[in-house]
Amino acid sequence: MSHIRRSDTAIGRTMVLACLAVVIAIIVSFLVPTPFIPAAHAAALVPSNDIIYSHFNDGPFSNIELYRVSSDGAEAPFSPLTHGAMDPQTSPDGKRIVFIQVSATGLNVATMSSDGSGSIHTLVSVGYGSNLQSPRWSPDGRSIAYIETFNQQDGSRATAIKLVSSDGLGIAATLLAGSNIFGPIDWSPDSRRIVFSGCFDGQTTYDSQLYIIGSDGTNLHQVDKINSSRDQLSPAWSPDGNTIYWSEAAGSRVISSATSTDQFATNDGVDRVIENNSLIGEDLQLSKNGRTLVFCNWYRQIATYSIGRGGQPVVWTERGESATKPTFANPIVSALTIEPPKPTDPILTRNITVNLTRVNVSSYEYGWSSSDSTPPNPPYQTTTDTHNGYGILDYRPTTPSSSWFLWARPVHTDGSNAPWSRPLRVRTPHAPFWIGLGDSYSSGHHQDTDNPLCPRLVDVGKSNLGRRLARACNRGRGPADLVLQDPIYSWVHTAANRLSRSENLPLAWSIQSINIAMSGASTTQILTKQAPPMQRLLQRYFDSWNIVSLTGGADDVGFSDALAGFYSQHLTSVKVPWNTTNVRDCPDASGVYSRAIATDYTVISNLKSIIDRAIAASSSTHIVEVGYGYIVDSLNPCSGNNGSASGSHAVVDLLNRSLAVLVNQQVCFVDLTANAGFGNNPVSDGYLQLTRLYGYPHPNANGQNRIATLAADLARTMS
Repeated sequence: MSHIRRSDTAIGRTMVLACLAVVIAIIVSFLVPTPFIPAAHAAALVPSNDIIYSHFNDGPFSNIELYRVSSDGAEAPFSPLTHGAMDPQTSPDGKRIVFIQVSATGLNVATMSSDGSGSIHTLVSVGYGSNLQSPRWSPDGRSIAYIETFNQQDGSRATAIKLVSSDGLGIAATLLAGSNIFGPIDWSPDSRRIVFSGCFDGQTTYDSQLYIIGSDGTNLHQVDKINSSRDQLSPAWSPDGNTIYWSEAAGSRVISSATSTDQFATNDGVDRVIENNSLIGEDLQLSKNGRTLVFCNWYRQIATYSIGRGGQPVVWTERGESATKPTFANPIVSALTIEPPKPTDPILTRNITVNLTRVNVSSYEYGWSSSDSTPPNPPYQTTTDTHNGYGILDYRPTTPSSSWFLWARPVHTDGSNAPWSRPLRVRTPHAPFWIGLGDSYSSGHHQDTDNPLCPRLVDVGKSNLGRRLARACNRGRGPADLVLQDPIYSWVHTAANRLSRSENLPLAWSIQSINIAMSGASTTQILTKQAPPMQRLLQRYFDSWNIVSLTGGADDVGFSDALAGFYSQHLTSVKVPWNTTNVRDCPDASGVYSRAIATDYTVISNLKSIIDRAIAASSSTHIVEVGYGYIVDSLNPCSGNNGSASGSHAVVDLLNRSLAVLVNQQVCFVDLTANAGFGNNPVSDGYLQLTRLYGYPHPNANGQNRIATLAADLARTMS
């Protein structure tokens, strides 16, 4: 099939293909060797699954319609309702199809039952001045992406990738717009990204490359950072997320593929290969298990190819020059379907659906094996929900980021076991991470002993005595045992270990802690300096059960500055905030409170942006916000308000309210002022490091353990 560049309208492209296909096939037959095509429907290579495709009849354009072809070679119109229909795709659950419908007034994105019965439900309609193509279900079934081409006010043509809810509610949203975006498109298996063909960065119209964009419109990047001079079209993303197939112009439409070490989150680690030099076609789609590729071959016939098994493609349709845009009628060809990660998933588990018979079945057994020929050993995982086939899959018997085989079988009502089904090859998720963000309350900032005459230069303000002491003591760096970032001391490290133990995680699946919190960081600095590496980590390990913890706000309001000022005024005295008996000696909490009021919106906005970025990078991430504990006991005169002057408790309460306002299903809050935390008397109860010239009083080892316990327990109960 000689490559023909996409037309601006579905009508134009379809008519060109329909009219020229015969001529092209005849011309090409004299120019290139005729590829070997075996007898149609060789049983050994054909999956037991019907295919729905667009079929061109003779006559006007509206005579295009949907056809169904079965594995026995029978071809028939799909439904009387689908005259003028094209470009079908079956929903992930196999119950409906989406397609482009030609109507009297224009084009529609429409759906109907996958058995051809019932009525057509229209989701999107445009006039004949516009074009619609490539409607594609998201694997979670919630959205349909499609391409729309339309006229702009200046008369030029523009193309956009758009999203619409699969239930038809709401209006379509534009994901990406430009003049050089081409279909078909396809979704990543986690429903978070879309791959498409486009021309950017000076590429010519006949030099389109594959690009990926997030379903939220972010992280646009090329599949392969090395531009190919070969036009790339028709991408199809494998169910495990590791491979993308496409049709590539190399004299003819050769089917190529690329594998990725990070499921194409970036264009690093991409390995491009030609799948089979004799495999020629376009309009690619994959079966649910990723083992069978269906496409339109050189002669505009529908063909399938068994990936990784070699051999030749199998032709399904007998008539040439008439078929295009194939899709499997029932994409569920595996005994098990693993759902995408969700925030409600308990750690190391996923929801699954068993796609086996429901007749005379009391339960299902399933389990892991390292081989596709050796069934799993007991004890098996089981589900008794035979009506829906829903179950919980536990990954503990496996290892992270590796290939395993998942087997399943029904248990009959008489107690007998059915044979094991064909196993599903699974690429297991990465081991989970606990990523710590924030200020010195998370960084592991600590000082083991009190050194009142050894301040840091940054903590003494304008005090001449303080500056002399600082220069004489450790060159202005403060006490030798002052550590600004100690990830092992931090509660983040302890919380990750505690959660791993409480969940009885195997060593290979233990939660790894990565603490990027920094002492002295404001929420703006957390957003600009710490959020980007967090995003990169979550994007790379998006498929796991990750946790992000967050502290922030104290450095926005100058709490540390107020305490540093207090210490600089009492360098040679024994006065410390936690033992103050006279309110006149208290740090300037009232000034800090005023700054907290002034910066409250900024703090909340920054924290929300950090949380939004974490969830956008990995939708199943749990967020643990840790509030601040009181810095003095409740009987200390510095704790309460003094007339119109605010006390330190009021400042801490205000900071914590900024954190707590963001709590939702994915965000929990550790309240250290509650009795379960440090309570009202953190000094006498032994939770704080009582050391001077240190800024905000931080948790000691006992306090770090208390935070770790609370944070781990909350993270555990969020799912």
